[in-house]
Amino acid sequence: MRPDRSAYFEVYPADWVSVEVLRLTPAGLPIFGETGVTYGVVLYLFLFASCLTVVTVILAVAGLVHTTSLSDIVSILVAMRMPFPVVFVATVALRFIPELTGQIKIIRTAQSLRGWNVETRNPFKRVAMLRPLFVPVVRHVIKSVDVMTMSSKNRGFGLGRVAPVRSFAFSPIDCAVSVGSMCLLIAGLYGLFAFNIGML
Repeated sequence: MRPDRSAYFEVYPADWVSVEVLRLTPAGLPIFGETGVTYGVVLYLFLFASCLTVVTVILAVAGLVHTTSLSDIVSILVAMRMPFPVVFVATVALRFIPELTGQIKIIRTAQSLRGWNVETRNPFKRVAMLRPLFVPVVRHVIKSVDVMTMSSKNRGFGLGRVAPVRSFAFSPIDCAVSVGSMCLLIAGLYGLFAFNIGML
């Protein structure tokens, strides 16, 4: 007998989420038994797919960093009238994170060539064995932060308004996409809080 999973849903009615859309295996099948796809399964699949948006955002940011120069990003932030600290943090992060990632790869390769590895199932031993990696990385981070702080002071950060390298103007398509995205966001938030759309 197929178990009732409708109790997992609090927003949608139990009789609706139990409606079968597709039968996968017949009743009485050994091991698997009777299985099928219901509306509740489809909702859970959409919920799981929403977790993949985080990966999508990370890939989009990585693509932006690799396809857009730092000066263009700073110019866009200045054109959006962002405060100077925000522009500075974005500039330092875009310069520091790729450099730190490359340095971690270099340190890990160097320690591996010296016979270092973390092949153990004990989590406490694994953390202890990461010390040869953490110590050089922490030293490099402290040194890099000092260098970037001194370089920002030498460039006169905070003494005046940041001048954009180039100007950007929105095309009609850019305006339509921006306005449409904001409308979809507002509609989605309204549906979420008013009608529980997206909740199970």
